[in-house]
Amino acid sequence: MSGDLDMHDPTCRSLAIGADAVVVNVDYRLAPEHPYPAPLDDAAEAVEWAVAHAESWGADPSRTVVAGTSAGANLAAAVAVRRAEAVAEPALLGQVLIYPVLDAAMHTASYREKAEGYFVTADHLRFFWDAYVQSDVDRAHPHISPGLAPGVSQLPPAVVVSAEHDPLRDEADAFAERMRSVGRLLAHSQVPGQIHGFLTAFADSPASTSTLQLVIDSLVRMRTLPTDGALVTDDPRGQ
Repeated sequence: MSGDLDMHDPTCRSLAIGADAVVVNVDYRLAPEHPYPAPLDDAAEAVEWAVAHAESWGADPSRTVVAGTSAGANLAAAVAVRRAEAVAEPALLGQVLIYPVLDAAMHTASYREKAEGYFVTADHLRFFWDAYVQSDVDRAHPHISPGLAPGVSQLPPAVVVSAEHDPLRDEADAFAERMRSVGRLLAHSQVPGQIHGFLTAFADSPASTSTLQLVIDSLVRMRTLPTDGALVTDDPRGQ
């Protein structure tokens, strides 16, 4: 519902430089004017476009990673689910999910404990969900709530970042644990003292700097991962 290319441009540039990577910043359609599935379709189409053009940029299409923050992380995770379901080639190398929106049920303890007083409130998130999903479609569907996707062992390795004072904290941490249980978690960090959106709201803070470095290090490490679905182990630095 909010955000644009300019908001995330500094982060994308830092990732491109730090990880020596080609970064595609996607300007997808926003709810409520464009509800589900339009934003997800845009994200999926952008990934296909990037894969098709990667070699022209000197990049390897078999090393494609999806990433996002907040609602963008929901789309990144949902694209990973859709591609895994379709057994799309090339398989994604990884997914980076920063304070992601993963479960439309909104029933976790952090939704109650952090409902108010920490910038993004539980009521904000309920409003956002109603704006995004305007039809009678099942909100537990993994294209909408990718944190509930079955068969996570088929998903690309994940980097998951949550914030201590975020209503979304517990669903992000739960997804990280699911990925760890099947050997698909590359790194997980619950950042202490932080709120939803800290990476851009407090871009020069130590928490943002260390989180960005964790993502950069993880992207670099992804280059060494096998592309055959072999297990990975999580990085203890992310704990």
